[in-house]
Amino acid sequence: MPMNPHPVTHVDVMAYLDGELSPEAAAEMTAHLTQCRACQDVAADLQGVSRQISGWAVEVSESSNALPANLASALASRAAGKTKRPTSVWSWRFLTQHPWFAAAAALIALIAGILLTRAERRALKTEAALISQSDQVFSNNATAVTPPIASFNAAPTELSAPPKAVALPSAETPPLVVRTADLRLSAHNFETVRVDLDRILLQFNGHIAQLNTASPTGEARSLTATLRIPSSRLEAALGELRKLGRVDGESQRGEEVTQQSIDLEARLNNARHTEERLTEILRTRTGKLSDVLEVEEKLSQVRGEIEQAEAEQKSLNNRVSFATVSLQVSEDYRAPLAGTTPSVGTRLSNAAVDGLHTAFNGFIGLIQTILAAGPSVLLWSLLLGSPAYLLWKKLRHR
Repeated sequence: MPMNPHPVTHVDVMAYLDGELSPEAAAEMTAHLTQCRACQDVAADLQGVSRQISGWAVEVSESSNALPANLASALASRAAGKTKRPTSVWSWRFLTQHPWFAAAAALIALIAGILLTRAERRALKTEAALISQSDQVFSNNATAVTPPIASFNAAPTELSAPPKAVALPSAETPPLVVRTADLRLSAHNFETVRVDLDRILLQFNGHIAQLNTASPTGEARSLTATLRIPSSRLEAALGELRKLGRVDGESQRGEEVTQQSIDLEARLNNARHTEERLTEILRTRTGKLSDVLEVEEKLSQVRGEIEQAEAEQKSLNNRVSFATVSLQVSEDYRAPLAGTTPSVGTRLSNAAVDGLHTAFNGFIGLIQTILAAGPSVLLWSLLLGSPAYLLWKKLRHR
């Protein structure tokens, strides 16, 4: 019959003496040693060997009182490595021995993540709201507005930079003036007015914005035009236009739009800066889909304002660069003495034709009246004529 092997080996006893067993295994080994005489002898022998080894001493060489520096540091580091346990191993053993502490740490980490996510979303909403308020300030033509972007902890540092201020024009800069002129002429030779007008516009780099001509039979002809001429050459162009005929009236006006141009430039720069910040928010921020859509909607609105401001700026610059001239040219007309009165035959023929038209129109009108009023007259005749006839018949018999 085979014998049962011994459940405990020398290695297990050595691990027990070194304290490397778990608390449960160490308790089982203690109970076993109290009962097993062989294992007690093994433990005693191992303890004796350990005491002998600990009592050994290394003799120091007479030629040198100390070990070399590199050897001493290597031995010290190796001894420290054997005695010092890694922190990660200790932490993992601590967490495995205390699961409740690990659960509490995981719960705290989860709560912290939720709070940070909510704070991020709240900061995104607050930033979008403040940007909207700053845009309302921009619309009031503010030249330099600094929104409180720096108060957001999660916002990038470059977003807190204030918008660029618009430099005001110096005293030496000429003002921006929109110039307009009205000119009324009477031309003796109306046939050449159109050709001369095209020549003047070509000479001064102008163009026609609108032109209307009228040539009624037996009356004076006329030309009405709206011309755009470079403001710097307006006076010279008016001098050439006056040569087209006799001047019946002239007026000039100038409207300064310097402040309007400054305000428009400030609004445009502020809107562009707001667009940059919103774009940076969309690029660096993460949050709910509704928050992202809200920022995108605001960005689309700001881009629309930028396009509108750019169109206004272009129109204003065009008005400043080109003056507007309203030109009216009437023909110096004289009615001819001969050939103005029709002949007698023509007059009689026209009278006969007019008479026929009048008779025909009268007949048609009578037919229309009968057709329109006939049914009503017939109905009322039946309703009122029958009682009247019966009453007349009764009175007649009496």
